[in-house]
Amino acid sequence: MENKPRNDVAALADFFEKKLPLNRKEVYYTATVLPGIICADGFKHFDRFLKLLGIDGVRTQTDPAKATNIQFFTEYNFNKTKPDGGLELSKFDGKHQQSDLLIFVEDSPPIVIVIEGKMYAEPTKDALTSQMESQEDEVRGELGPDFRLIHAAVVPGVAKRKLHPLEPCKYGHPRPIIAWEEIADSFDDVDNAAYFKGVLRFALEKYDKLSVQIEFHKFSDDIMTGSNIVKEYNRQNHEYQSMGRKGGLDGDDLLSDIATGKWRSQRYEVRKSTELPDKNWFPISEFVKRVTKVS
Repeated sequence: MENKPRNDVAALADFFEKKLPLNRKEVYYTATVLPGIICADGFKHFDRFLKLLGIDGVRTQTDPAKATNIQFFTEYNFNKTKPDGGLELSKFDGKHQQSDLLIFVEDSPPIVIVIEGKMYAEPTKDALTSQMESQEDEVRGELGPDFRLIHAAVVPGVAKRKLHPLEPCKYGHPRPIIAWEEIADSFDDVDNAAYFKGVLRFALEKYDKLSVQIEFHKFSDDIMTGSNIVKEYNRQNHEYQSMGRKGGLDGDDLLSDIATGKWRSQRYEVRKSTELPDKNWFPISEFVKRVTKVS
């Protein structure tokens, strides 16, 4: 009997089922899987990704010895790029919102592409918008106004159908939503991206199972940054009564947030009810009292 060649995705799926469990962390998909697909063959097919973002007619040059007009960073942290950023922790202002992927393309005007990726944790539209707004404020604060910003969310197709469309940002830049499935399909014939396309498709096939197994935001009604929590509380907007952080009000995580100023940009689960479901939850009023003392 003639042996038939096995489908690449099926073979990879068999391997993943038998060996190490699939990585559920979103950073794996934005920092490894996505670049492995869209940067294949020395960025030869990168224009396909640009088209998904609504960008046409931009030519990228990626020969490091001759001509380069693109910078490609994953997990980009403006604080870490500064000479003292990794050492002088006391200089951090707590406003940082790290971009999953940041791409700079020299053009007229320059193009800055910011990607916020999600995989197994499905955010609410308000939570995603709040996170993207913080990132946009930081990018504008660091780079100024003289560039074209495209800020996109990359999410599973199931999540895209629930979140689409997002409103353009307050600076007028678009916020497209791209499904992971669209990326896999757009690069379907790129052989050198086959491995990571296979990983992505396998991950999407497991979406229902893995997203159910991870109980994110079990007790929360939404997610807000600490600065927004304080702002709304001081406006006498008490729609949300309690909030959560691992370890609760006196836990190490919250104490560190307050001591470093990270509480301003840290995203917390919030809840409309005054009922505290477990030891990780505490009244928003107590949080406001503590951070007001150190602000």
